[in-house]
Amino acid sequence: MRDQIEHRPAFVGAMALVVGLATAHWLPAAAFLLAILVLLKTLQRRAIAVTFFALGVFLWPGLPSPSSEAKREVDEIFTVTSMPRAIKDGLIAEIINDTGQYRIVLKQGKISLGDNIRVKGVMKGVSEVQEPYFRAKGLQGSITVNEAKDIQIVHEGPLIFRLGLAWRESFLRFSEQSLPAGVSDMADALCFNVDGELPEEFRDNLQRTGTIHIISASGLHVFLFSLAVQFLLAFLPMPRWMQFILLILVLLLYSAAAGFRPPVVRAAFMGIAYMGSEFCKRVPDALSSLSLAAIIYLLWKPLTLLDIGFQLSFVAVFALAYFRLHEKSTIEGLTGIFKVRIGHLAWQSLVATGATAPLVAYHFGLVSVIAVLANLLIAAAILPIMVGSVVGWLFSFLLPAVSAGILAIFVTPFVGWISWVVNGLGSLSFAAMEIPAFNALWLVPIYAALIALWRPRVRQA
Repeated sequence: MRDQIEHRPAFVGAMALVVGLATAHWLPAAAFLLAILVLLKTLQRRAIAVTFFALGVFLWPGLPSPSSEAKREVDEIFTVTSMPRAIKDGLIAEIINDTGQYRIVLKQGKISLGDNIRVKGVMKGVSEVQEPYFRAKGLQGSITVNEAKDIQIVHEGPLIFRLGLAWRESFLRFSEQSLPAGVSDMADALCFNVDGELPEEFRDNLQRTGTIHIISASGLHVFLFSLAVQFLLAFLPMPRWMQFILLILVLLLYSAAAGFRPPVVRAAFMGIAYMGSEFCKRVPDALSSLSLAAIIYLLWKPLTLLDIGFQLSFVAVFALAYFRLHEKSTIEGLTGIFKVRIGHLAWQSLVATGATAPLVAYHFGLVSVIAVLANLLIAAAILPIMVGSVVGWLFSFLLPAVSAGILAIFVTPFVGWISWVVNGLGSLSFAAMEIPAFNALWLVPIYAALIALWRPRVRQA
């Protein structure tokens, strides 16, 4: 294991940065740095670890106490610090100015990441139930804006963010007009993380079956979208470097449309790093790409360390890279290929589920016991829904009949399959186990034991 760490300076830096941020928030985390230093052989790697550890301690902004003051009117200038997320009654986003960082709820109006806006609305404090969430986000309160005229854009943010929002809004209108209600809600959630219209019962079943990730734009979605884009670009008569630039632009646009959530940004960066390494004729490395993505995101938003999506996404991908299976050099026949692919998919589902189970138990008090089976049953349905929805949206501008046919073949039946599997398995009494609340310190020996299970594998013919 020491060699696995020693030859990846980006991984050393990412681990030390995480430990530094955690130490500033939770002092016992400093013990992890000692473990990292003990494993490292060279002075250079130890210097990297110490530097990033110090950087993490220095950058930690602290957790301000949310305000519990009564409602009051506000008329101030703010900067939007997150991509707006669509909810049932409008949009929510995070904004900041000299007085602090707040969540804004817009009943009407449009804003984008990076916009400077003048806000006239009602600010209210945080209830006792809301306090843990707002505190972890560094938010001090919530501002509600009911009328579009009460939001004035002083200066627009980067164009790519606004284009991403325009894409999402255009797709949502298309989905609502072209698909049945339940199907359009699922397509919106799968493609762009718009899940406000999904029934609570269905959400509960997603949680119980360990498939909640499918309605939250994540690494899986970006990976599938990236594969589809690369496949289409391969047919265009253009040099490889131009395909690479186009892929970067498309992934940035999709990340913006999906809300720039940590898993989305991580996956987009890893996809770019992977294709970039091939373009530069270097061997791609999943752990190094993952580490660079973590460093960039945590330097941008240190409080993301406390984000559940960030924790689950990075732990799952780390486990998949750490415990990956090696391909056999020879596979005979279609049956052999099918068995190998199913075996790899089952193994990946098992690894990701096992790696994230302690975090899921800690945050939600629930662990699915049928997650591997449920993910195997629905995995093949996600790609046709995503690609079919987006391709159908593209054809809707020129060939509506072709668009309708694509939706009928690739979207509606596969959404029905996912709903049937999730609701059927989620309704089983033994689908999930409830876990009593426990101290976060228990996560340390649990993950130490999981890492200790790793053994180097010799590639076999």
